[in-house]
Amino acid sequence: MNLDQFKPDRWWNVIAFAGAVIAVAAVPAQFVAALLIGLGILAFGVGEWFNHPPRTEMARSVIVSIHAKTGRNRWQPKILGILLDALGVGLFGLGVFRLFAPLH
Repeated sequence: MNLDQFKPDRWWNVIAFAGAVIAVAAVPAQFVAALLIGLGILAFGVGEWFNHPPRTEMARSVIVSIHAKTGRNRWQPKILGILLDALGVGLFGLGVFRLFAPLH
């Protein structure tokens, strides 16, 4: 994936950015539960980024010109995207578990 396509106009990009912010903020505080939650959200957002590839169609106009038209990014599952989604859900769940049931 090209990082030029990483724009905040899609929900999965916002989710990935929010997860990265949470994970980075948790490191100096040594807050393991928040780190796991942030990494889970980041992995899920990146997984959905892979699962929503940009779609470009060629459109013909009445006046002989042909131009590319970018449409909606439909969900097209990819193996890496599904694995990152599963990893994200697992890390998020582990982080929530660590948050509410801390190990003593």
